[in-house]
Amino acid sequence: MAAAGEPVRRGVTPGVAGGLAASGRRRRRRTVNWAVFVGLALAVVALGFVALHHLAGAPPKPAPAAAGRHAATGHGAGHGRPGPAARTSHPAAASPAPRTSPSATAPATAAHPLSPVRAAAFGPNGGDNPQLAHLILGRGHRAGWHTDWYSSARFGNLYRGTGLLLDMGRPVAVTSARINLGKVTGASFQLRVGARPAMAGLRPVAHASGAGGVVRLHLARPARGRYVLVWFTRLPTDRSGSFQARVYHVSLKGRP
Repeated sequence: MAAAGEPVRRGVTPGVAGGLAASGRRRRRRTVNWAVFVGLALAVVALGFVALHHLAGAPPKPAPAAAGRHAATGHGAGHGRPGPAARTSHPAAASPAPRTSPSATAPATAAHPLSPVRAAAFGPNGGDNPQLAHLILGRGHRAGWHTDWYSSARFGNLYRGTGLLLDMGRPVAVTSARINLGKVTGASFQLRVGARPAMAGLRPVAHASGAGGVVRLHLARPARGRYVLVWFTRLPTDRSGSFQARVYHVSLKGRP
């Protein structure tokens, strides 16, 4: 029964009211506890994702070229040409091609016929048959020039060789030679070029062995000099069993 002057709540007894208050406090406590549990669970899950992210590593950043291609896809769509991003993302593709050096593509100077101004016999004691040497100049002569007669292919063991010396009149660069030896085969000779009409100043630049008929010699590189020597080191044999070499014509090509 309420005391005098204390308001009385209608419909709820004091005992019931206290029970309701206690029940409300328990519900609020359970709600708070559940919220704390959910918060902790979410925090644990978030920490797990962060740890997994660091362990796996961050995804690679797109390369500048790829970014340029994506930008080009959006910019040039429907126009059939790449946008500005595609053109600037590959500066190497826009750089001009290297120019070829003129010296690498310039054609080599063509060889021209070279005309000797004089021909002379060359060898020990003034060479063999010097009076016939001029017959090989120009278009040649049907008699041509020939060596002396010898008893063996090695000049009867008298000399090491004999030949014809051509004076070009000035230094030239010889690239090839054509020498007509006639029908007999078996001659060996050297082609020598140099600045002085002496064996020491004439270096060998080509040679032939067992030769006969028309012999063509092509030099691996031009030989420069004023003098050209056809130097026989072995003689062919003829039908009579003696040894003699003949030259009907010599023509040279090269550059002045």
